[in-house]
Amino acid sequence: YPLDSHSPRPLMRLSFALLSSALRSTTMAAAATTAAKALPYPLKGATLNQTMMRVKDPVRSVAFYAKYFGMTLIHRSDHSDFSLFFMVTLPEGDVAPEVGTDAAGEYLHSGRYGTTLELTHNHGTELKPDFHYHNGNKEPRGFGHIGFLVDDVYALCAAMEKDGVKFQKKPDDGNMKGLAFALDPDGYWVEIIKRGGLSPIVGRPSFQQTMLRVREIKQSVEFYKEHFGMTVVNFLDFPQWKFSLTFLATVTDEEKAKIPPVGSDEAREYLWSIPYATLELTYNYGTDTDPTFPGYISGNVEPHRGFGHIAFMVDDVYETCDKMEAKGVKFQKKPDDGRMKGLAFA
Repeated sequence: YPLDSHSPRPLMRLSFALLSSALRSTTMAAAATTAAKALPYPLKGATLNQTMMRVKDPVRSVAFYAKYFGMTLIHRSDHSDFSLFFMVTLPEGDVAPEVGTDAAGEYLHSGRYGTTLELTHNHGTELKPDFHYHNGNKEPRGFGHIGFLVDDVYALCAAMEKDGVKFQKKPDDGNMKGLAFALDPDGYWVEIIKRGGLSPIVGRPSFQQTMLRVREIKQSVEFYKEHFGMTVVNFLDFPQWKFSLTFLATVTDEEKAKIPPVGSDEAREYLWSIPYATLELTYNYGTDTDPTFPGYISGNVEPHRGFGHIAFMVDDVYETCDKMEAKGVKFQKKPDDGRMKGLAFA
């Protein structure tokens, strides 16, 4: 899908996307912001910028993420047969420009909010009673969930349940107590996690993670580290259940110096306190050595569409893609393919 016509910074999609950040530093001045605190994620180089999910009815979905998770709609982009809605956890001190204005577009492309949840609406789906998207958690699997840190998991879940929100897992269900998985209007899983005591954000939810299942964990981690400068924030291993979780993020050098040793109790506390979004890679033991394993789906092929991509904002899409292609990375779309110039899907 195309970005709106005044996009100043190329983007790459993963299906992940590469977006440009050429005007990121100049557009920040146009955004309505009074924030003075240093941001933990960089505003140059590669930054984790978005998670895209397709939704049946944007009115319901936007309201859901605004009401229960405090997200702010910072921009929408309407096209002939689809619309895009961008929601974020606003940094402290930032005031979102009016949606639909040039200032809103500039704020979106500044990237200073960190990572946006991009909701894609293909027009007409809301009128089809039996229409639904694949949430990635039924076979064939792939995308897992998005997640938010909150002050009180039990209180939020009780309020959501009172409103009729359905749950895949309530806080005290199963082996992992104190966390929950709510179902959004399209059935996507939304993890609700107790915030750690080191967080600078208090009193409101914050967008903290996007989970993808990967077949080969070492190759996947190295891919994101090499091409997008991601840092491993923590690693959690659950041999009793035969899976592991690796959390990566794009952070500044100053923030990187604060990260405790991976695997430590301090790293766990840091992970649940961070004010930015992570990429969570889930590895189920044996998928890399099982010759019969069919692999995971991307979410972009019928009849299993749903999750669309993650995206990184970069300073130069063409240079980034050239370097990736030289290393053997395959592309769904190169920067000059098709009618959408200057963005790529690797």
